[in-house]
Amino acid sequence: MNFPDPAVGARFRARSISLIGANIEGEVSIRKAEAIDNSVVWALSLEDARVGDDLWITGSHFAHVTLSGMTVNGFALLQGTTVDYNFLADSLRIGKAVWMSPETRIQGVLNLSSSWVGGDIDFAGAQVIGAPILRSLTTGGDLNMNCGTTFEAPLSAAFAKIGAVLTAFVFPLVLDAAGTNFLLTGLIFASLLGALVTWWFRIETRGVNLEEIGR
Repeated sequence: MNFPDPAVGARFRARSISLIGANIEGEVSIRKAEAIDNSVVWALSLEDARVGDDLWITGSHFAHVTLSGMTVNGFALLQGTTVDYNFLADSLRIGKAVWMSPETRIQGVLNLSSSWVGGDIDFAGAQVIGAPILRSLTTGGDLNMNCGTTFEAPLSAAFAKIGAVLTAFVFPLVLDAAGTNFLLTGLIFASLLGALVTWWFRIETRGVNLEEIGR
């Protein structure tokens, strides 16, 4: 797709937007995305993409959004956007903060497991209908819910900063008390246990389309 002038941007309609594995030096701005038939854009897929500046997803309506493994050096803004099914952003890396808005609505699962955010995560009144998954989420700032933020499924954020806390406080104590060999052995068993739990509770996606996964 050729844009006439990068400074001006481009307006287009599509059934889906896919930039899987893309390497973009500047910012990515997706505003008021609409499908060819003026309906919902089926999927926004940015898995494993790298963005050198900010990521803007504003005023749009998607059926599915996948940002798994994506790296954004700047801010990530999800404002005024509705996602009908799942918002998958596991292993996402954001250099600065994540900002949402009261008009943001995610009707499926919000998966931020194993992600890293350099600044705050500000829900700012956003609505999440499905289950928020924040396992092993690490943030360098605060996790702000703000007035009006709604989670209609159970939320568990108890382990959101556990990686940072263990690294900063517990590991040096264990290293001094038990030594390197004991600490590394414990980490090996913890990793094996994590892999076993992940395999046991995995969701089979082979041969299943995104719409069926969302159900």
